[in-house]
Amino acid sequence: QHDMSIDIQFKTERLYEIVQIGVHEGKRVQEIDDIKHEALCLFEVKSQPNGSFKQPDYYVIYEHFSQDNFFGQDILANDAIKFAHATLLSVPASVSLQVNDGKYYEFFAAWVNEGKQEQLQKFFEASQPIKEKYGRPAPIFHVQFQPATSTDETPFFTSLIAGLVEWDHYSDVEALLGNKEFQNLAAPLFGEAISRMEMILGKVVKL
Repeated sequence: QHDMSIDIQFKTERLYEIVQIGVHEGKRVQEIDDIKHEALCLFEVKSQPNGSFKQPDYYVIYEHFSQDNFFGQDILANDAIKFAHATLLSVPASVSLQVNDGKYYEFFAAWVNEGKQEQLQKFFEASQPIKEKYGRPAPIFHVQFQPATSTDETPFFTSLIAGLVEWDHYSDVEALLGNKEFQNLAAPLFGEAISRMEMILGKVVKL
């Protein structure tokens, strides 16, 4: 029974801060007012298929009206928080998304090797038909983000591209990555195009 859904509007005139959060043992983000305050939605992380950061417990999405007021440093300063990594993003086109607790949502941030945008495009083109037929429901690419600033001051990081992808189940990522056709046709293009990838999958939880 999945009865919780959240409608989110990503607007071109707003900024979005996505914060990956590790909490100390016994702590729950839902009990920390600093984090709940103004959050659009909160995801409990189930897997981290790719990444150099330690696997976070949660990730949270905030909406901002200006560049004067971000939460990353405040969150990091909270006693309940073990670590936090935040990125500031915008959307090239407004998009609405219904997030529901029967699905899993991947947030990824990627750094593209210089001059390798074409390989990245080829990767997306090569992987799409495989995603349609690898034996599980195809993931849905819902939101494309672009960096809103270029700060790398702790706890912020800035990638070249980022996105939100809906999966039927978090284990489907492993099924796709293990698919022979994906390994042969898509993975080499990805390896050529991408120098670094931070990728986490989570399930939306009540704030």
